[in-house]
Amino acid sequence: MLGQQYSRTFARKLARETLAQLFRKKGHLRIQFKEPDPVKGISEPRIIAKPFPKYPEELRAAGREGLFSFLGIVTRQGKFDPSRWIVLECLNPFFARNALKTIFENWEFAPAKMGTQAVDILAVVEVAFRLYAR
Repeated sequence: MLGQQYSRTFARKLARETLAQLFRKKGHLRIQFKEPDPVKGISEPRIIAKPFPKYPEELRAAGREGLFSFLGIVTRQGKFDPSRWIVLECLNPFFARNALKTIFENWEFAPAKMGTQAVDILAVVEVAFRLYAR
């Protein structure tokens, strides 16, 4: 029981520190690609288009900032697959709605390659919505 409480406390502290680092800039996008294990020698997809998601007007008017992150698959066609993804963190569903709409419709990649063949690859995407730079 004590170990579980310590783990939750540590996880909350780590999440707050991570959020503080992400929020130092006005708006932040980060993509991390994960090589499938145990396969090695996979090149990362090259980003062709990555527009920043529109800030939700409801939250801008309310003065709200937030973070949205998800794990998804960049397909051989160079787009995120809208049927294969999972939310990792979402502080408000309006952030998720706008981020996912932009990512699925407008983000484009040159696909990941294993040798000369295009392959699917896992990616973690974090989007921080900020009103003002600090």
